[in-house]
Amino acid sequence: SNSIEMVELMFGAGKAGVSVVPLNVSVSDAAVAAMLADSGPSAVAASGEHCARIDALGGTRAARRIGLDVPSGGGWLDFASWRDAHPANAPEVRIGAGDECNIIYSSGTTGLPKGIVHTHGCRLNWATDLGLALRYHSGAVTVCSVGLYSNIMWASMLATLLLGGTLVVLPSFSPAALLDAIERHRVTHGAFVPVQLQRLLDADRSGRDLGSLQTLMCCGSPLPPAVKRAIPRALGCALIELYGLTEGLITTLDPEDLDRKPDSVGRPIPGQRLEILGEDDRPVQPGLPGEIVGLGRLTMLGYHNRADATAEATWVDPQGRRWLRTGDIGRCDDEGFLYLVDRKKDMILSGGQNVYPADLEAVLAGHAEVAEVAVIGIPDERWGETPLALVVARPGSPLQAGAAGQLEALRQWANARLGRQQRIAALRLVESLPRNPNGKILKRELRKAFAP
Repeated sequence: SNSIEMVELMFGAGKAGVSVVPLNVSVSDAAVAAMLADSGPSAVAASGEHCARIDALGGTRAARRIGLDVPSGGGWLDFASWRDAHPANAPEVRIGAGDECNIIYSSGTTGLPKGIVHTHGCRLNWATDLGLALRYHSGAVTVCSVGLYSNIMWASMLATLLLGGTLVVLPSFSPAALLDAIERHRVTHGAFVPVQLQRLLDADRSGRDLGSLQTLMCCGSPLPPAVKRAIPRALGCALIELYGLTEGLITTLDPEDLDRKPDSVGRPIPGQRLEILGEDDRPVQPGLPGEIVGLGRLTMLGYHNRADATAEATWVDPQGRRWLRTGDIGRCDDEGFLYLVDRKKDMILSGGQNVYPADLEAVLAGHAEVAEVAVIGIPDERWGETPLALVVARPGSPLQAGAAGQLEALRQWANARLGRQQRIAALRLVESLPRNPNGKILKRELRKAFAP
């Protein structure tokens, strides 16, 4: 869980030349086990109840186990004691720009997530380039209210620390805790997902002194234009919307462009390039939609142990340069501002976190009364999107009656086997699922019908 000790451990590991793999604590045990197995750690650090969770999963007995806020015992080393036992004059580790710095997994899901690898050189570029783009400085006081496992917070932490600023780490997010932190620590900067900013707007801010705020950044999912306009007025600070992936490619909509381009996610920051590719994998003219690809020094090294996935996410241009495929559909106007149109993939963005329908579908398909299932994202005021499951019952199954109690029981059965951020919000019974001649489910048709 978020803590100062977690920051200390992650950056200490980096200084020691050890690749750090921060894991999302809200995912299912199956996802945690998959990520542990894929990364093959030599050490595992955990906090609080997560120590027992790791023990129950097994498979890490050979790894050194460090407890961040639990006493030594049961095979776990106390973090503070372990840290302080190291000599202060330990020799400096020589680290090259091409050495691996971290692996951040693309999602916490029941299937095998993809580990996104960044090098130390790439992470230095993240710090410098985003430090400039997001207007950090040596006097910055940055509040960290998103999970420190996420690339959203890594970008903020790297930029803040490189420039000599201060981090304020919240154990978890709530509007009241955030407002308290802003007042107490005179916070100047912060990185948020849309649901957090919406909750902040809805919170009682009367009597609060928020005059220290300078620049807030929002990313993770599209921010409604109305919220974009409301944040600067309500909080008296600048807002920068960022579009990008953990894998790379960053655009920003700067405060100076917000009023005239509210539907846009901005332009590439210096050092980044983007193109829009048509179905023939050739760049299209401004105004036409296509897949967004990016080139620049913020791009990942590749996916850990997944050369196939790395190749699939790569477009090679006629000059032989390797661009990152985002899987997102967008268009650019004649000034180079990017507009998101759709997602090539079926990923659901819920509360700034990636939810992959295939993983939810795999769980529901394991139920004896389910013949077919498709999961799509539907609009949600709080989370941006939330999963809706469309189920075809097996012939003769009691589920065919469509009784509300039976459908709710199935939803609860599935949610008990999913991570917290994956939980299905609603479940509907359908007679059949639309398919193309090759048998592939047409989710675009489902979205038209159920998520207008």
